Amino acid sequence: MISSTSSTSPVQFRFAIVDDHDDVRSAVSSLLRSYGYATTDFDCAESLLAAGAQHTVHCIISDLQMPGMSGLQLLEHLRRNGCAVPLIMLTAFPEPAVRQRAQQGGAAAFLSKPFQGEELINAVVRACEGSAISATSDPVDPVDPSAI
Repeated sequence: MISSTSSTSPVQFRFAIVDDHDDVRSAVSSLLRSYGYATTDFDCAESLLAAGAQHTVHCIISDLQMPGMSGLQLLEHLRRNGCAVPLIMLTAFPEPAVRQRAQQGGAAAFLSKPFQGEELINAVVRACEGSAISATSDPVDPVDPSAI
């Protein structure tokens, strides 16, 4: 984990930013914080998973190409393990086949770098509105069938 920041807003969505480039993480986090969102930054998908952040955030924003686990592999890992948290994919290499695979895998959005801040904020709003999670609730872990 790199850093965690938040705003003083009483109702707040929490985001995980996953990117191996410090400047991208910082820019995305700054943009989201300027809209009152809380962010936690990770330099790789493995760090996010090790911290269990997929269970404590309302949305993940991930780079596609990173050393180790890619953003697409992260998305597939989350879905395979029953985690439905929205994931927005960012990439400097928007190949149509990869976009299609991400969308079929359940990505909430697929944005090509460079993107306008407004594009990301619109994707964030759509992802959070489309999820079953509200800002006033804690993110929900998948139901453990053995607990029923």
